[in-house]
Amino acid sequence: MKLLKLNFSLFGFLIVCLACNNKTSNPKPNTIQVETPQKLEIFSISNQLCPTEIKFQGKLDSIFKWKDKTGEYICIQTSTGIVSDTLDNGSSSGDLYTYCFKFDIAKKQYSRIWHLHDFVNNCPTDIEVEFLPNTFQITDLNKNEIPEIWTMYKTVCHGDVSPSEMKIICYEGMKKMAMRGRNRVKVSKTETDGGEYVLDKAFQLSDPAIIKHARNLWNTHIDQVWD
Repeated sequence: MKLLKLNFSLFGFLIVCLACNNKTSNPKPNTIQVETPQKLEIFSISNQLCPTEIKFQGKLDSIFKWKDKTGEYICIQTSTGIVSDTLDNGSSSGDLYTYCFKFDIAKKQYSRIWHLHDFVNNCPTDIEVEFLPNTFQITDLNKNEIPEIWTMYKTVCHGDVSPSEMKIICYEGMKKMAMRGRNRVKVSKTETDGGEYVLDKAFQLSDPAIIKHARNLWNTHIDQVWD
């Protein structure tokens, strides 16, 4: 386990591609972005050293572990991919999960402190349920030594060229902030549809640097990318 100490104004990237349990063997690696003025301890995790008490649904997409002034944490993202429904009607479903675990010193094991779950069920047409690349991030933009954990994804079930629902979820400690709206699609040479968003009250009351980061993430991923 290699320890990386991140000092003031250091921007780091952590790539981890190993799983936590036997539900997956070769998860797709994802870039973890760290932007923090205080000292955070970031560890890489091997398959053999990952705590057995960490359980999740779906297949592991990304994982990182850190220490801050409140304790030691592991945060993971998982997804099921697009799965054909058992109903014989040609429909599909997909689920996305983000889990955060904190090490319980008394119990000497990790316990889940929060999780997110979003999904599309029984979609008979085109379906998208996916995390957006390089948006699973840890930051400390307001410099209070409590990291912000970011995740961003889109979901849609449609049979036409229309925007997808898009969300940014940010946790600072146990405080959840949400930014919800639609991505943007080009419907003609001169016209687009979508792109709007709404910040919930928790986001609106957060630090301006956090709001700015959320808007930058949104604008980076606002346009629909067709496969």
